[in-house]
Amino acid sequence: MNLRLLKKCFTFIIIFILMGLSLHSVSIIDGININQDDFLNNDDNNLYGLVQNDEKFFILDEVMDGFGFRIKIKNIGGHEINSIVMYINITGGIKTELPVNQFWIGSLDGGETSSLIEIMISGFGLGILTKKPEITFKFESPHLKEPEIISLTARLIGRIILTDWEKPSEEESNYYTLFGPEYSTNIYLLNNSNKEIVHSWNSDYIQGLGLYLLENGSIARLCLPYVNQQFIAGGVAGRVEIFNWEGNLVWEFNYSNDRYCLHHDIEVLPNGNILMIA
Repeated sequence: MNLRLLKKCFTFIIIFILMGLSLHSVSIIDGININQDDFLNNDDNNLYGLVQNDEKFFILDEVMDGFGFRIKIKNIGGHEINSIVMYINITGGIKTELPVNQFWIGSLDGGETSSLIEIMISGFGLGILTKKPEITFKFESPHLKEPEIISLTARLIGRIILTDWEKPSEEESNYYTLFGPEYSTNIYLLNNSNKEIVHSWNSDYIQGLGLYLLENGSIARLCLPYVNQQFIAGGVAGRVEIFNWEGNLVWEFNYSNDRYCLHHDIEVLPNGNILMIA
């Protein structure tokens, strides 16, 4: 009788443990299990270092496909990001399996690359009868205002996976494009390697022709504060603005009336003065 009761108690304990494991999410990276409850209750993971997502932080720095799937993540932003968790989702294909869908990255300083992360994905999807499988990576941190998302497509046969990812060339990864759309109040800094927006600014006035990124991270731009009826011509502007990296307007100068009007372009001189055409 005592032995039967002992067996029942032992069975109950095993069931209780299994239920408990199912209630707590676990992340895996490099073979180390991280309990997410420990992460969320860590006093170091606070919001005092909250970073606005005006710039992009994470890219896939390395993808090793074929038999198995391994990646490295790189922080291309200008800030260290701590307590990073990566969530993975896969859609499309006929049948796909992703046993573990969350991974603990930890901390990545600006320009730092993570260690190799092995991801178990299996299934079938060639993009012929169904949509090609799409793998989505979502990065969350208490220090980010919003999650960041990266996605790529792949062909999948069992554990064999072939992705469409291409590593950016060194030349592309070191260059950016500053872009102000015509008739827009927005300004964008694009990463040449993946054509994604890494930073943006906003003004109250539409873009003129001149737009420059300064060495301190500020931008100088021409804009059109109003239509000057005395100067109806292409390239007309009338105002110069300087915004700092954080998006604050730090300097402005209007040069438009019935006698003259700033137009076409400006030149920011080494001493900080601005050369204008009017």
